[in-house]
Amino acid sequence: MKLDDNKKALRKKLYLFSAIALAAIYTLNGLVVSPIYIGVISDIMYDGSVLVDILFYLRRLLELVAVAVAYAIFIYGIYRFALSNFKGGVGIFMGATLYKYSLNAIVDWVNNGGIPTTWLVDILYVLYYSILEILQLALVLAIVCALISRHWRAVEFCKKVGKDHLIPEIFPFKKLYDKENCLLRSTLACSIVILLISLMTQAINDILTIEKILDPLLMIVAYLAEVVLAVICYFIMFLALNLCADKLENAHNKRETPAVE
Repeated sequence: MKLDDNKKALRKKLYLFSAIALAAIYTLNGLVVSPIYIGVISDIMYDGSVLVDILFYLRRLLELVAVAVAYAIFIYGIYRFALSNFKGGVGIFMGATLYKYSLNAIVDWVNNGGIPTTWLVDILYVLYYSILEILQLALVLAIVCALISRHWRAVEFCKKVGKDHLIPEIFPFKKLYDKENCLLRSTLACSIVILLISLMTQAINDILTIEKILDPLLMIVAYLAEVVLAVICYFIMFLALNLCADKLENAHNKRETPAVE
């Protein structure tokens, strides 16, 4: 599908929105919140303090907000242009992810007074965690593309048989969740992916950290926290999609030509 000038301008705005949001949130987390967190956990005065947990989950929340915003922009971009015309978004996400983990490593080096002799291990960690996030993105994109392509095929079929009234209205959102809306279904799918991977990561950490397994209450709270964070991710994506529709969309027909591969 070839894009006209209006769609290219809209895509450029989406790219800019994604780049600014990711850069701003990751910089805030890396240069402000993370150093404060490291300082607190290094101070024996705060040992066992609730402040440690607050800062830990604030870091997690900021990271997930950034990812949720990026996923929402992918959902909207794929809906409007198809993934084949939105590859720049993947590049922005990959660059932002490398920036996030590189910034964390650099802040660590500064706190420790210089580049350590094990700097190569830190670089490998940056690449390792970046690849994991990109693999998660690949899974999300596969699911979103499938859901949105199914929607456009249904639209084509309804038009073909003359039943336009059966085509579900995408914007504006009338409910917090609508199973007939491919964007909201995609949003729910992204939230579930985030939750499942977070729970799997938490379970691995618990297995490696034996003392946590001996505290069932602590484990339950940790898993419930991940559920809450996933719910927050859904709300962030919902709001970001509304923002895309309200601020970035310019006179697009709600039942325009399908954006399929």
